[in-house]
Amino acid sequence: MEALGKIFRGRIVLIGETQPYGSRIAVPVNLAGWEPERADSPAIVVHAQSLRTALAGAPVDAARPWSVLLAAAAALVFLVRRSSLAMATALLAAILLVAGALAALHAGVHVQVAGALFTLALAGGARLAANLRNIPHRA
Repeated sequence: MEALGKIFRGRIVLIGETQPYGSRIAVPVNLAGWEPERADSPAIVVHAQSLRTALAGAPVDAARPWSVLLAAAAALVFLVRRSSLAMATALLAAILLVAGALAALHAGVHVQVAGALFTLALAGGARLAANLRNIPHRA
C-alpha cells in the first residue's frame, strides 16, 4: 500500500472502463473519438473531461477555428508553381502539422489536423496535375 501511496500521492486518479458495453452517459458530442459516432460516451471519459474543464477553469475548445484556419493555409500549397517545390512544401507542412498537433495535445488542447492533411494532399496533387497538363507534348 505504501508503494501506491508514493506513486499516486498528490494526483487525481480516475478508474473506469471504456468498453462499448460498460457504463455510458448520453452526451451531445461524442467524447470517445476512437469509437464510431454515438449518442453516448463511456462514463469515465465524461468524468475525465469534466475534471479537465474544472481544473482548467474554462472549457478548452480550439478545435474548430484552428482546423478551418489550418485547412485554408494548407490549400495555399496549390499556389506554388513548381511541382517539386509544392510537394516539398506539402511534406514539410504535414510534418509541422503533426508536430504542432502533438504539442497542442501535450498542452491539453485537441486540434484536429486530418482536414488540413487531406487538403495538403489535394493541393499538392492538384498542382502536380496542373503542371503535368501544361507540359508540351513532343511528336
